[in-house]
Amino acid sequence: MGRTAGTWTKLDSMPRGVGLPYGSGGGWNSVVFDTWGTWYALRSDGVYWSADGGENWERQKTPDPGDTYFGAMAVAGDTAIVSVKGGGAWRTTDAGRSWQHVDLNAERILSLAISGDFALAHGVHALYRSTDRGATWKSTSVPGVNDSRQR
Repeated sequence: MGRTAGTWTKLDSMPRGVGLPYGSGGGWNSVVFDTWGTWYALRSDGVYWSADGGENWERQKTPDPGDTYFGAMAVAGDTAIVSVKGGGAWRTTDAGRSWQHVDLNAERILSLAISGDFALAHGVHALYRSTDRGATWKSTSVPGVNDSRQR
């Protein structure tokens, strides 16, 4: 339907000069891009962003930076959702100026996706769906997948 496959190149290591900051906060968990070309990188100690193609990075204000261990992230416009490895997530709708805790039944979230008003969260035991940019969530099932642990 008008879409062609791209070309993939195997990298044996990350390219030099990308500019991701190093520190004692552990490794990088997720990297995403928004539609305006801003890059976001998630590390266990917080969210970092770059507006110049990854040359320079700045740490965003995030909730509880000393106590939180971030896992997965999704960004769409000014909305971002980041999971906390102990369970649940944090959400911003104003590009990180303020954050709200999102309760996902204390589920550990492995991956997130957001597009427009819709968001998906892949938990250890369930798949969650939101129709309000991540403000509220409901567990959902996938046809043909039978997991008795889904709530």
